Amino acid sequence: MAYYSDAVTQVSVDGSNRFAVMRAHCIYECVQLYIDGELAGSATPWDHWVEFALPPLSGREVIWALAVDAANAETDYYDEAYPGAAANANRIRLYIIAYSTYDAEDKAKFYRGDAGDESADTLISEQALFPAGQGKGGWGQRWGRHWGRGPYGLGWGHTWGRSWGYGAPRIEYTTEPLPPGTYAVKVVIVDMAGNESTAATDSVAVASYAAAATDLTIDSYTLGTDTLVLSLTASGDI
Repeated sequence: MAYYSDAVTQVSVDGSNRFAVMRAHCIYECVQLYIDGELAGSATPWDHWVEFALPPLSGREVIWALAVDAANAETDYYDEAYPGAAANANRIRLYIIAYSTYDAEDKAKFYRGDAGDESADTLISEQALFPAGQGKGGWGQRWGRHWGRGPYGLGWGHTWGRSWGYGAPRIEYTTEPLPPGTYAVKVVIVDMAGNESTAATDSVAVASYAAAATDLTIDSYTLGTDTLVLSLTASGDI
């Protein structure tokens, strides 16, 4: 079997540092990270533990960790392993990885069309790839994070340098709730002189409306004024 959907345990997310970190226990040789149904990365456990530095999150994202064989680290198993999962049911999420080959002043522009349009002509977001220059270097952003920590004494150098490596910011935009239909989308990079890159284009099908509200109950009814007061839990997609 290439993946093991029940093999990752003790999953936790630590948001106390500049970059949120997801930590999990796994006895297999590789763990994949999925964010809202997209394969966001993979890592090899160290002493049965694995960590991922997460991109900026809004709190609505669905995060999954999946154990896989090392040879299948880049294979996307999301639909197969989690057939019942839905991520942002009636929204479209667009993103780009801000690699170091881009200039510090470059920006990403996200476009979409209306349902059925052949092209994406409506600008929906414009974001700096490296706000205030942050993340342009990439190297060493988590170097030495665990220095001097340990439950049995000082732990001097216990995991010194273990997380050292390269990381690139993920720039993304999630649309407002959309009605069902197929939407043209595109992303372009613009430099400080206004020159635009070749557009990355695609079409995305939105297959469902927003999830329905739940827990509809009657709070009160006043006979004299014929007033009915209801309460509900709003849809998480709106």
